[in-house]
Amino acid sequence: MGISGAVEEASVSFIIRDFTEEKLHEHEAFLKNIMEKVLEGYPNSKAVFEIHEQYRNMKVILDQYPHVTAYALEAIERAGIPAKQMSIRGGTDGSRLSFMGLPCPNIFAGEHAFHGLF
Repeated sequence: MGISGAVEEASVSFIIRDFTEEKLHEHEAFLKNIMEKVLEGYPNSKAVFEIHEQYRNMKVILDQYPHVTAYALEAIERAGIPAKQMSIRGGTDGSRLSFMGLPCPNIFAGEHAFHGLF
């Protein structure tokens, strides 16, 4: 995400994403290990490693409520559209709502190039 610094202080920020919590923890450990190795060369320095959770994979919740996704697939099929299921990245709103108690699968609605120029 960013890197900034001056003579006496530096800051690096990342967004760590993956499909499983296990892999997220592996990525976090990897970055923390790098920080610790860098500090070995600077014994009078200190560092802070902070994790701020943004959102998690809603699949953890949706797996507990398979009927929600089944209803969405049935509605798509009834509309005469062949339904396809696949894993995607994204879905901040659906993830937040799912972990707040309202299971929300991502349903494609015709969008393209979400974060691109077009």
